[in-house]
Amino acid sequence: MLLTRGDTRHKATTAWVEEGENADTHQDVVLTAGDPAHPASRRIRLTDAWAGASHHLDEDDDPDAFLISFTDITIDK
Repeated sequence: MLLTRGDTRHKATTAWVEEGENADTHQDVVLTAGDPAHPASRRIRLTDAWAGASHHLDEDDDPDAFLISFTDITIDK
C-alpha cells in the first residue's frame, strides 16, 4: 500500500518510516477513512505492519510518501 502524506506530518510517523528496515518496528496500524471523530468513518486495520521504501519529492528530510507492508487487513466499522 502506498501512502502519500499531506501537509500535517506527525514526527512519530516519520521516525517509524525511517526505521522501516528494523523488524522491531512492526506494529498494528489503523488508517481512518474520513473524519476520525465521526463514528461512521471506516477504520482500516493493518496487522503486523511495517514501513517499506520511502519517497522524497522535495529537499526536506521527511518522506512525502511511503510503502506499508502488512500481514493482514480488516475493516473496522
